[in-house]
Amino acid sequence: IKEYVQQSPHNSLQKCVLLWVVEEKNLQPTLNDNRQEQAQAQLNQAKAELEALGVTVTTEIRQGDVVEEVVKTAVEYDITAIAVANYHNNLLEWLISNVSDDIRYRIWFPLLLFSR
Repeated sequence: IKEYVQQSPHNSLQKCVLLWVVEEKNLQPTLNDNRQEQAQAQLNQAKAELEALGVTVTTEIRQGDVVEEVVKTAVEYDITAIAVANYHNNLLEWLISNVSDDIRYRIWFPLLLFSR
C-alpha cells in the first residue's frame, strides 16, 4: 500500500483501515497474546509509514474467521475497496488466494491484491 500511495497522484488515498485478524483455533492464551502483540507491532510500523505520506490510518486487531472479520470491518467503516497482501511463501500464497477468493465472493467492494 505504501508503494501505491507513493506512486499515485497526491490525495488519491486519504484514509485507510489496516486490519489484522488472529484466527481463533484453540490457541493458548499466551500464544494468542503473542500473536496480537506481533500484529500490533507490524500494524504500528505500517501506520507510521503511511501517516508519514499523509494518509489517515486506523488500525484494528480482531479475533475470529478472517473472511467474516474483513467483511464486518468493511461494512462498519464503509470502505471503498479492500486490499489484500500476498506473500512469497508458496503455502501463504495459496492461503491468501483462498482468503481473497472467499472475500471476493462475499463482498461487493473492489478487491485489490498487492504482492511483495
